[in-house]
Amino acid sequence: MLREAVWRVGPLLLSGAAVVLGPSSLAREDSPSRLEVREMWATKGSDRSLFVTIEGMSESSDGTVWVSDPRASTVYGLAADGSEVHPIAQAGDGPGEVRMPHLIAPLPDGGVAVYDMGHNSVEVFDSDTSFRHRVPLQHLVVNPKGFAALAGDEFLLSGGIYGQSTSIHLFGLDGQLRKSWLPIPKTTNIRAGVLVAGGPVSVSGDGRILFSRAAPHEITVYSRGGDRQAVLARDETLLEAVGDDFIQERGLGAAMTRSFRWNFSQSKAIFGLPGGQILNVVRYFDRGESLWELYSMEGGLLARGTVQRAYTPWGMTRSGDVLASYVDPETQEHVAVRLAVKYAASPTRR
Repeated sequence: MLREAVWRVGPLLLSGAAVVLGPSSLAREDSPSRLEVREMWATKGSDRSLFVTIEGMSESSDGTVWVSDPRASTVYGLAADGSEVHPIAQAGDGPGEVRMPHLIAPLPDGGVAVYDMGHNSVEVFDSDTSFRHRVPLQHLVVNPKGFAALAGDEFLLSGGIYGQSTSIHLFGLDGQLRKSWLPIPKTTNIRAGVLVAGGPVSVSGDGRILFSRAAPHEITVYSRGGDRQAVLARDETLLEAVGDDFIQERGLGAAMTRSFRWNFSQSKAIFGLPGGQILNVVRYFDRGESLWELYSMEGGLLARGTVQRAYTPWGMTRSGDVLASYVDPETQEHVAVRLAVKYAASPTRR
């Protein structure tokens, strides 16, 4: 276990730095608020199985923390306190086996769904980690940035699909694409537009879909059918739009090399908190920082501040903690963490 860290985000006076859309008014938010982010535990895995990469985390109803490691072709289970690391699903093509496990989402019934890019499928598990069934998907979502499970056996994936012009996709239990919406970014290089499309998604307690565009900054609420219900926030000064510059090409002819900006600065998570607020997290990978924002459900900005660690939040526990990871800047090892997030509004000024 690693050393605990506490980050206090705020206090923040809401001023002209943010452009907030919605019925609430910045003029009414005349006192600072505080958001505290505290590491409850941190682990790099077990002595025999260090994490190679982390691309998803979630919690099942029994409190087990699930961690996906695509390069190890393994989904791990951790106790609620971060101990007792053990494999849940390992490499293979049989029932309950995975090839490239990626994003993980909690199921309404307490189980867990794993998006396996290697099989292009959703692997569905019960809360006791027993395998339930595999859902092969009709289309491959490229560079997926968001994954959520909806009541009624439907799944949301956010990212690009080659040959499609949309970036949020609703799949049924049969793996068929039922609906897609939100146009991908306009780029001269079609591949770049597909690769940068989408952003994190989650489902609020009342069943609405919360979406945070990867870049530039925008937070939107959709109905289950894909109808846009509200734009809660937009501040394009926080994140530059990424388009054709996602693909970097150098040299000519046979000497030309191509690289991709996989870790461009982007929104990495959006969650509805138990108290009714919305938490949005932006990761500045190159700077080793993350920006934490708290909004009311009506779109009012409550707190915003920078944490000196480039956390990537993956999921939220039933108690309201955030499951996240980061890359150790000294060793480049991947670290899984559980974060307690607390919000306190300052007393109203009189």
